[in-house]
Amino acid sequence: MPNKPEKFAHPFYTSWRSMKQRCMNKNHEQWKNYGGKGVTICDEWMQFAGFEKWAKASSWSPGKTLDRINPSGNYEPKNCRWATPLEQGANRRIESSRIVTARGKTMSVRQWSIETGIFFTTLYKRYHAGIRGDAFLAPPKNPATPKGAKV
Repeated sequence: MPNKPEKFAHPFYTSWRSMKQRCMNKNHEQWKNYGGKGVTICDEWMQFAGFEKWAKASSWSPGKTLDRINPSGNYEPKNCRWATPLEQGANRRIESSRIVTARGKTMSVRQWSIETGIFFTTLYKRYHAGIRGDAFLAPPKNPATPKGAKV
């Protein structure tokens, strides 16, 4: 089997192809969350060369994938970046995130977990129990002892 041209093996090409499938192919499993919600691709990126030019000038590194800064916005240079899975997880659409306001800040349950060090599962259970405000961030009654900690 002949080798594929180098560009087809590069993550830029994979990201570009996946972006187009999500936005333009009604048979793609994720189309309903992208093209089906009106997410489009700018004219410049419809051809791989335009996308590749932006990608090479941006902050791509291994482990990062294409992310829309405004999750409801389109695929275009001013609304895209390369992000880690953690950054992308914190950047979900508001309607799909569990949002809590406490201590004068509004963040997702996952972001609160990262900021406070309280296990995500603890905060998730509190969220679904209807606990909000400062009580949502109260220290756990039986905090887990980190591995290797001296008791």
